[in-house]
Formats: sequence, C-alpha cells, structure tokens
Amino acid sequence: MTTIYGCSDKISPYFESNTYINENSSVINDSLKFSHKSYGDVTFIKTKSTLKNHLKTNKVPFDNVLLYGKTYIDPIYEYYILTDSKKAFKYKNHFQKDTLIGNHTFTFIGIPLDKSNPSVDFKVLSSNLVLGDNYAKKLPSIYDIIESNKSSHQFLKGLTEFNNFPSYTNQEKWNKLQMQLTYASFLGQNNIYEELIQRWSPNKTNDTIISVIKQKGTNGLENVKREILEKAKNEKLVMFNENHFYPNHRILLTKLLPELKKSGFRYFALETLDEKKDSILNKGGKLDMETGFYTREQYFAELIRTAQSLGFQFVAYENQDKCKDREMGQADNLYNNTFAIDNNAKVIVLAGISHITEQPDANGKKWMAQIFKEKYRIDPLTFSQTHLNSYRKVTESVALLKNGFLDRKYESTDYNIINNLNFKDEKGTFSYKNSEHKNIQLTLYYESEFKKPNDYPKKVPFRCFLLEKNDTFSITLPDEKIRMILFDEEGKVLENKTIN
Repeated sequence: MTTIYGCSDKISPYFESNTYINENSSVINDSLKFSHKSYGDVTFIKTKSTLKNHLKTNKVPFDNVLLYGKTYIDPIYEYYILTDSKKAFKYKNHFQKDTLIGNHTFTFIGIPLDKSNPSVDFKVLSSNLVLGDNYAKKLPSIYDIIESNKSSHQFLKGLTEFNNFPSYTNQEKWNKLQMQLTYASFLGQNNIYEELIQRWSPNKTNDTIISVIKQKGTNGLENVKREILEKAKNEKLVMFNENHFYPNHRILLTKLLPELKKSGFRYFALETLDEKKDSILNKGGKLDMETGFYTREQYFAELIRTAQSLGFQFVAYENQDKCKDREMGQADNLYNNTFAIDNNAKVIVLAGISHITEQPDANGKKWMAQIFKEKYRIDPLTFSQTHLNSYRKVTESVALLKNGFLDRKYESTDYNIINNLNFKDEKGTFSYKNSEHKNIQLTLYYESEFKKPNDYPKKVPFRCFLLEKNDTFSITLPDEKIRMILFDEEGKVLENKTIN
C-alpha cells in the first residue's frame, strides 16, 4: 500500500448535510445535490462526532469522508465515499473507484471484512451515485416510506424517516406533513406532535363562533356525555366522526361506550377496520398490526378493546369495490352488515372527517351518511368532532353545540363536538425517565396477548410514548403482566423486560 498524505480534513464539509431515508437505504445531500442508493442491511454513521471517533480509533487514512457504511448481514463489509480527496490510495485487497461528476470527484472504497467476495455489491454501490439537477429523482417516494412502515409498531422510526424525507413541491410538503402527524399522534401527546398540529391547524378562530359555543353550547365532559347519551338512547343509528390526527376523538367515544351499550347499541362499525378483520374480533381474536391502519394507535386500540369487553359486534364497512363510488359502497356495506340482517339493530359508527355529513359539500358531493339516509330511510344522529376543531381551546375538556346557531358550512351534522380532552396519562405508580442522549419510544404491551415472548412485532401496544432526553413517563399500570420495550429512532430495541 502506498499513501500520499496531505493536510486536508478527515471529514467532508458536506457530511452534516446528509439525510438518510427509507430505512437508511438511501442518502441525499441537498447542499451537494448528491444522492446515493444503498442496501437495507447497511448501517451508516450519521453524526460527525461518531465518525470522527471511528476514523481516529481505526486509524483510517482517508480524507473528506462524505459517507461511511457497514453491513450487519453477510457478506460483512464496509465502504467509504470521499469527496474531492487530496490523497492517493492504492490498496491490494480493497475495491476502489473514482467517479468525476460535474466539478466533484467521488472516491468509493469498499473493504471486505470477512472471507466473502462482495465485489458485485461494490460495483453496484459505487455506481449508485447521482449528482446534479436530477439527484432526487431516483430516490424512493414517500409512498415507499409508508409501505415500509405500514405493519410496524416502531412509530418513532417511522416518524424519523418521514421527518428526514426530502420534500420540494407544495404537494410533497403537504403529504409529508400528513404522515409526520400520523406517526407523531401514534406516540402520545408529545412536543413534536404539538408543533406539527400547529402547522396543520393554526387555530384561526372567529369571535362570534367562540361566543356561540360559550353561550349556546353544553360545556364539561360529564354534561356533554349526559346530553349525548340522552339524545342517542332512542336512536337506531348514531354516527361520530374523527380526524385521524386527534387521538382524543377516540377517547371521548371510549368514555361513551359503556352507557351506549346499556341503551341497547350492539353493533360498532369502524371505517378503519380492514376487510374481514371484524369477524376475527367478533370471534374473540386479539387486536394486531393487521387489524387496520389507525387501530395501531394506542387510544384506538383502547377503544376496540373496550368495545370487545362490552360485547359489541364489530362491522368493517369500508368499500372494497373499485368499480363503485366509495360513499355508496360504504353505505351499502353498513346496511347489509347491520339492519339487513337485524331489524332491531342499534348501530354506532366511527368514520373519518366528512363521511358522516348529511348535506352535500361545496362541490355537490354526497357523503356516506346522506346516501345512507336517502337510500335506506334511516336518519342517523350525527356528531362531528372535526367541523369546529380549530375552536378546541375554547373548552378545557369538551363542549357540545346543536346545529341552528352557525353558518351552513358548520352544520352538516346534527351536533358539533368541540373536543379538547387531554390524552396524557396522569402521574401514576410506574415511572420511567429517558436517560439516553436521544429520543426513544417507550412501548407497553399486555403480555397476555403474546403467544410467544418475542411476539411483540405483531401486537398493538396499550401505551406508547415518545420521550425526549430527560423526559419522564408515568402511569398507573393495570393489574396484569406488562412488558416494556424501548426503541430508538432506528427501531433498535434498547430494553425489553416485564415491569410488573
């Protein structure tokens, strides 16, 4: 080996502009207008201090290191990508390739760490370098990130990947924000979630509407519950909606379920349930990561577990017929799985934002509730938790406003619920402080739902929170065995143990 030493820096000045996306299988650098596609089993060093320590400890002679990665599955190897290196290298057993792109020279150095010959990998990796105006075009899309995380309970990992995902157009930024909010909401009431919610819904309010809510509305959780239950008890069909980013919308319904069951409601129809998952739940099957997309969120899971314990019959009614209008399909499925088979059915529905509106929108579109009402002659009692969502700070807990006091655009349902319920557990008997120097995901599972000790990837946690450095989580644990698993931002398990 011959090495000509210069005085250039060990780490490229562009290193800290690297962004790692899609489970770290791709790297993008906006400052350099550079991208690199790697393999899923490559782990990259991402912080300057860690890379500096690695280079020093291993006496690495390279300069201007832009990227360092190492595999954790056979074949085992490591590789470096250098930018505009001022040194000359010639290694007998290493793979080396210099590529001139624009004004920059990239040096790829691949080093085998076992007896295998990863030359094919090195040839592919050294060719997966893009620089210039098209550097972001061959990267995974945000839908690839969604797909890779759709069956995972490692929500912090998913959130981190969405945070890191580059977005350039307004549509890309909008799609990214929605997924950031979704995964942040899966992690309880946390600072990142609150910041994202402010970006999504900045609480623009109207003084007249505030005055109407205060003067004409019913305020306070117990008062609102009492009025909803009184109005609902003689109805055949009651519909609630939710914004999928607001777990407290599910919490209110969880609090209403026991009394609704006493009033004779038997069927619980959930838009988010995947096809045929209702029958699994109705046969006593446990909630898992395949039950539905939003059912993995802890308070949606609590809603389902509560309904299951009360003996509700679940109904999956989402339209699966691609040749059919979605709203019509939902209405037909809802009827065919309830009233068509049970004349005495009393049904509760939880749907996404607009599906329970009983009037056409500004474009003349009819939604599921209106179609159901007109086609099957059953008038649902509808409660919207979304139309006045920007006024949630008007109440300390919950307010209820009957229609008739506001403009038509706010009154496409019978009632508006203004929901500001807290979704952070009160301080309890179990506490945990994050002593790591990074964000972690604290996840608690009912061990009774495990068939095997390592069954947790398939199970939905009953509590899940993002803890920043020095944050403390506290809760009163249920009287059964609970397993606590801690994950870092890359999905690695930091701790796995039974805590009671």
